[in-house]
Amino acid sequence: MTRTARPADAPRPETGIVIETEGEAEILPGTPAEEEAIDLPAPPVSAEAPEPPEAQSLAMQPPEAPRAT
Repeated sequence: MTRTARPADAPRPETGIVIETEGEAEILPGTPAEEEAIDLPAPPVSAEAPEPPEAQSLAMQPPEAPRAT
């Protein structure tokens, strides 16, 4: 699920958990679910982007043979 960020000037929803005890209300700190995580778009990947030199050199090496102990 993708979530979008709210504009900075948008009104903020009331945060916290409200517990009523004998006619009094106590607000405990909390975070709205919509602010828990924001998925950022992935950077564009070019099909022509070269691999880093380390990846190329590792790809050219044959896998290591098991060592006898």
